[in-house]
Amino acid sequence: FTFHHRLKIVKIFFGILFLIFVVRLFDLQILKGHNYERTANAQQQKKSVIPAHRGKILVKKNRFTDEVIPLATNNTLQMLFVDPLILSYPRYNPNNDLSDQERGDPQKAAEILAPLLIHAHCEKIENCDIETDPTQWTDSQKVAIDRYESELEKIFVEIQRRDVVLMNDIADIRAKEIRNLGLRGISVKNNRLVADPVIVNNIEVVAASLAPLIGVDESRIKQLLTPTYNRYREITHKIVPEISAAIWELKKDPLYRDILRGIQLQDEYWRYYPEKFLAAQVLGFVDGEGVGQYGLEGYFDNELRGKAGSISGATNTRGQRIFGKNLGIEQAQNGVNIQLTLDRFIQGEVEKIVMEDLERFDADAVQVVVLQPKTGKVLAMVNAPLFDPNNYGESYLRYEIPANQETIDRENEDFNQRIPTIRTGNTFYRYFNQWGPEVFRNKSITDEYEPGSVIKALSMAVALNAYEVSPQTTYNDNGPIEVDEFKIGNSDEVYSGNTSMIEVMNRSLNTGIAFIAQKMGSRMLYEAYRAFGFGEYTDINFPGEAQGQLEYWTDWEDSE
Repeated sequence: FTFHHRLKIVKIFFGILFLIFVVRLFDLQILKGHNYERTANAQQQKKSVIPAHRGKILVKKNRFTDEVIPLATNNTLQMLFVDPLILSYPRYNPNNDLSDQERGDPQKAAEILAPLLIHAHCEKIENCDIETDPTQWTDSQKVAIDRYESELEKIFVEIQRRDVVLMNDIADIRAKEIRNLGLRGISVKNNRLVADPVIVNNIEVVAASLAPLIGVDESRIKQLLTPTYNRYREITHKIVPEISAAIWELKKDPLYRDILRGIQLQDEYWRYYPEKFLAAQVLGFVDGEGVGQYGLEGYFDNELRGKAGSISGATNTRGQRIFGKNLGIEQAQNGVNIQLTLDRFIQGEVEKIVMEDLERFDADAVQVVVLQPKTGKVLAMVNAPLFDPNNYGESYLRYEIPANQETIDRENEDFNQRIPTIRTGNTFYRYFNQWGPEVFRNKSITDEYEPGSVIKALSMAVALNAYEVSPQTTYNDNGPIEVDEFKIGNSDEVYSGNTSMIEVMNRSLNTGIAFIAQKMGSRMLYEAYRAFGFGEYTDINFPGEAQGQLEYWTDWEDSE
């Protein structure tokens, strides 16, 4: 080949190469450009949520001041979690074999932390003594701390994941089929298919056996069954500040720094009810997902929670945000505060009284509502039994009872038939608090109430307003009145002959109100009760209000 021919071949080669680059760039930038742009943005753009602060629920401190205090507010407490791998290998290096790495002392970590964490929720205001000196422990405290230490140690030394959930809510027939396979490391617990990767013999065989039964891809099952290190275990939430501070001091101490290297504390934001039981059913509570449940927390959830903000923008190769480069900030909008009409003192005093009466009369429940007559303001709204919104989960705690106990109890005339029993399969449970989550309901609002003798005052008001009677009007109270198949008599069984309306109200006489009812007739009474609001909503700002019932007057029997 001459120089001219060689140059021509080189030109053709580079021309073809150039054409390949052009075609490739057209494919990447034009045909697939949007896909790569989305991928790049996903890798380079970062969006962080700015949480909004939930609004407070407030009341006046007392009736003599305008100072307000919170019944519901927000609190920052810490949660303790552990990295079991770092507890066992404080200087863990993923590039080296574990057998070549320095061992830690997770047992010692459990011994150090148990006396502190057993008091994790122990507040001084509850007169709870936090004693960490072993020489001062009572025998019962020693037993409790030793038991807790053993529980912590089991968690701390478990560096590999043991219980991996493969499927929830597995059908009984499917569970039976899986049990019949006899696969080592595979079990069904509480309708959940669980694997222990540490003791699974043959991942290939197990995955192939389970895939057609549970409808999960075989490769996914293999991934779940592959042993992995346990890098995160939550131990306890809502640790009181005194205990958090003590743990931080231990972590900074050179004597314990390496031992506790795998122990971490993290801030968490919790709804906090400083007055605990006070007005619990009125307030409701906020669940672990930050959603208001029951009461005002549920009814005004959107207003109280506010709107979260965000920070979005580009990041560098280490994931750190590059400030000033397409940085977008949307400020959070905090929730609104709500001030109640409740009188804190009256509410508290009434709660003391109803709790005493609940026990004295062995009642299922007690409700009291105190109103300001001229305005209708609710000064107290009390439901018993009470509950602590800070620990609402305790209302779900239950214990197992023998299968035949339910039958025995329901046949016992002295047993309270309303006490709920939960059945799961052939196992029966009862709630420790007796009524379970029913204690969350504000029955003053959600339940119908048959007024009984309260209706007497309203009936007398109607009769006075219609000029059917005056305070001095008398009737002959000489014995029970027979109406239909009923006899209406006075509760004290005393009949005093010529009796005024004043005496009727003073003694709450059934015969006197029956006299008024016969005098006025069903239609007038019905229309008056409707005017009072019976059978209608009050439209109080509260969830689940019952409308009540008032039968139409043409359907009333004479005795009614």
